[in-house]
Amino acid sequence: MKQGNQTRGKVFFFGVGLLLALALFSGNVLRMAIQSRTGLPPVISLTSGTLFTSLFLLGFEFWPWLLLGKFLACLWAHESILTSLSISAGAITPYLVSIFFLKKVMPLESSLTRLKHLYFFGAIAAIATPFISSSLQFLAQIYLSSNVHPASNIFKIWQMTYFSQVLSIIITGAFFIHLKNDHRPSRITSLRQKCEAVLIFSAILATSTFVLTPLHTYYNTLLVRPYFLFTLMLCTALRYDLLGATTTSLMILLTSSIGELFGFSTFSNNLEPSDQVLMLQMVIAAICSTGLLVAVTVREKSDALDVNNEFFDIASHELRTPITSLKLQLKLLQRNLDRDQASGQADVRQKPFLLNVENQVDRLVTIIANLLDVSRAERGLVTLERKKINLSELIHQLLDRLSGDFQNAKCPLKVNLQEEIIGNWDQFRIEQTLENLLANAIKYAPGKLIECNARTLDVDHVEITIRDHGPGIDPSKHRAIFDRFVRAENARNVQGLGLGLFISKRIVEAHGGKIHVESVPFQGSSFIIQLPTEMSTLSH
Repeated sequence: MKQGNQTRGKVFFFGVGLLLALALFSGNVLRMAIQSRTGLPPVISLTSGTLFTSLFLLGFEFWPWLLLGKFLACLWAHESILTSLSISAGAITPYLVSIFFLKKVMPLESSLTRLKHLYFFGAIAAIATPFISSSLQFLAQIYLSSNVHPASNIFKIWQMTYFSQVLSIIITGAFFIHLKNDHRPSRITSLRQKCEAVLIFSAILATSTFVLTPLHTYYNTLLVRPYFLFTLMLCTALRYDLLGATTTSLMILLTSSIGELFGFSTFSNNLEPSDQVLMLQMVIAAICSTGLLVAVTVREKSDALDVNNEFFDIASHELRTPITSLKLQLKLLQRNLDRDQASGQADVRQKPFLLNVENQVDRLVTIIANLLDVSRAERGLVTLERKKINLSELIHQLLDRLSGDFQNAKCPLKVNLQEEIIGNWDQFRIEQTLENLLANAIKYAPGKLIECNARTLDVDHVEITIRDHGPGIDPSKHRAIFDRFVRAENARNVQGLGLGLFISKRIVEAHGGKIHVESVPFQGSSFIIQLPTEMSTLSH
């Protein structure tokens, strides 16, 4: 059994090594074909990214296969054995050294989602390594090769070779490292999100094809600049973080290489071809590096929010146990106090204090539940347990339960409900939403009339309105009050964290509905909820 596993391991190692050697050989042959056609190095090196990614992700033991691929490509170009070996060693040795140091400062499992890791990757792998590698290869070609570039053009050839390697490592290296090591669940899950991703990346491919290939020269338009691609790069970096930025970069590099192969002039036609390639490489490097920096920055902020939400989850769960125990002890004390009071042995002055403690514990339970709901809502994890319920009956039961609160606040209540409103909703969540709205009406408009109306809009939709006659809300704040920790301007003496409306909005949206407020200062506020009776999304 052990011997069989060793045999399979050797076969796997040999197969992967052979594929890497073939990939490096093919990439170098293709590079030489492009260079012979255009007289210039390609915009992106097809081999540098392969070299770096395979050594970083697969390990140093594959370096002989990579050396073999590069060596055979040099022999294919009619170089001598000594020259081929020197060029191959000059190409691969810097990568081995840089990856050795890179693994010292950056964990192997890094998915480049931290800025410091991206800085190490950029400085060591994408800037220093290509500089040393391209310099050693050119020195070997100058002193050993018969295929020497003209002296007047050799510095520009070196510059283009250097930038082509930089681009290859920035894009392909970052793409495959992130793809292999990032275990975060995909953001593209629903059909709508998949369609959106297809449309966005199709727009990028179409735009880069139009900008970077001869396609638009058939139209009598001014020369299109590649800077327009910045907008699309930022869009994918913000929407799909590092994977979106690297995928966009691959599309840009693919189309720019095709444009170069056809001798297309992206910039002013007055420039020399070598200057055209250099300028294009620098612009693409700026676009891609900006996209990566934005994507990693956004990912760091997103991960920080995830840690924050996870803390809320843990804290909420951990606090529930002692608070539940405290509530049980309070009930026991209440029962003992009632028994002693019946026998005439209790101090009647203790009961108000005990009731106050119980109210404060209930308030603390509500705060903890709200924090847990906020952390779930932020991540789109509001779960619904739908069933057929009568909304009118639910509202009547809720109003009966809150009748004491209405009486204490001296708020008269006007109710106008249809006799039967049937829908497929989560009873607990709908009750939670309505209780938040009614509690706000009591807190912000004590002593004023509160109206509660519910009716069917049509066969598939219902509308619920909670109206108070309090101070009202400034129209400029109508959207903001549904955000986290946002409270009305007149809420200084009102208890709360400003989470009720945020949670209510997420619950309504999870049902496929909408919620909004209609209010004018000093004329009260109306909170209007529209819900579909089934699981469809409200479309009107």
